[in-house]
Amino acid sequence: MAAFSGTDQEKLVSLNGLKYKEQAIWFLNAFWKRDANFEANEEEREHVWTACGLCVEIDSAHREDGNELDEFQGHRLLEKLGHTQTVQEMRAHLREIDIDFNRKISLTEYLISKYLIDWHVLVNASQGDNSEVVARASQALDAAKHALDLATEAENKASEARKNAAEAKQQADDALAELEAKEKEHADAIAEKDRIANDDTLGIVKRNRAKAEKAQLESQDPMPLRTAKIHQEATTRKLTKALNKAGMAESAAHAASVNAQNAFADAETALNDAVNSGGSAEGALWWLDRELEEARKRMPRHKLKQLEAKVAAAKAEAAAAHA
Repeated sequence: MAAFSGTDQEKLVSLNGLKYKEQAIWFLNAFWKRDANFEANEEEREHVWTACGLCVEIDSAHREDGNELDEFQGHRLLEKLGHTQTVQEMRAHLREIDIDFNRKISLTEYLISKYLIDWHVLVNASQGDNSEVVARASQALDAAKHALDLATEAENKASEARKNAAEAKQQADDALAELEAKEKEHADAIAEKDRIANDDTLGIVKRNRAKAEKAQLESQDPMPLRTAKIHQEATTRKLTKALNKAGMAESAAHAASVNAQNAFADAETALNDAVNSGGSAEGALWWLDRELEEARKRMPRHKLKQLEAKVAAAKAEAAAAHA
């Protein structure tokens, strides 16, 4: 993120106009080694992470693209963070340090109030001399998260396709069982007519009638049997289509999963490169690592193990190349 121009007041307005995530990273970078000393205080780093996430959650109209909350939303933020300080009390404190208000609360304003820092230092703080490599790591992480979204969507479609195929299989099995029952019923009826037709103890009229009825049964399937055959054929066709769709969905899900694993491995590599490059954007690097950690939680456990193996192999290869 580039430095702001203008007066400190104008710089603060510009900072407040950044998205919640960008405000959080700016604040972490500014006070990584001084004042709040985020480098040495994991609990406070997590507080900034949580506060940013809550702003996104509360700002339902803008989500990640938002930058400030109205007073009601600001009060909700304070409540969720366990603060007894009211919005008015927070505003009173901020007015004491000469910050102009638009009746909105940015994440930056909340953090200034919580950590009681000098906002003049904040708006003029360096954001690191490794911005290019950090930007590449950020882009790689965004690509990995997008790939994970696509993989999740593909897996959901595959799961639905598997469910549909299972239902189609059950319907086909039920239809086959019904058909077999109707065929047996029909065969039993023919066998019964044949038995009567060949029973010499019965009268000729009864035997001839049985022969005629047997011939009629053999010449044409009864309606229940014809219906069962049509139904069974339909369910078989449906099952074939469902299995084909499930197969294609499985293939797509596998490809998307592999792509996500590769994207995550690339993100891990880009982040390691950024960390090893030096520079002073430690807050940004921590944030990227934290995002990567959260994204990894969304991966299935067996896929995560595959990713870890791939990342370990990439690190070993990189180490060997530099040996």
